[in-house]
Amino acid sequence: MEVIAIVLGIVALIVLPFVLGVLVFRPLVLSIADRIAGKKTGSQEIKELRQRVHYLEDELSDLRGRLMSIEHSSDFSRQMLEDMHKKIEDQSRPEIADQLAQEN
Repeated sequence: MEVIAIVLGIVALIVLPFVLGVLVFRPLVLSIADRIAGKKTGSQEIKELRQRVHYLEDELSDLRGRLMSIEHSSDFSRQMLEDMHKKIEDQSRPEIADQLAQEN
C-alpha cells in the first residue's frame, strides 16, 4: 500500500505541473494563435489604425503641397509689392523719374 502511494505521489508530481501548465497557459497560447491568424478584434483594430495612419499621411502630404503653393504665392505678392513701392519711390525723385520716362 505504501508503494502504491509513493508511486502515485511521484506520478502526481510529474504530471501535475504539466496539467497545470496547460490549464494556465492555454488561454494565452490560444489568444496569440488567434491574433496571428487574424481572428481576434485586436488584429482588426491594427488594420484600421494602419489605414487611418495611411489616410492621415496622405492628407498631411496634400496639406504640405498646399502650404508650399501659398508660400510661393505669398513670395510673389510680396515681391510685386516691393517692386511697386520701389517704383513709386523712384518716381518721387526727379532725377530717377526722368530716367524712367526716357526708358519708357
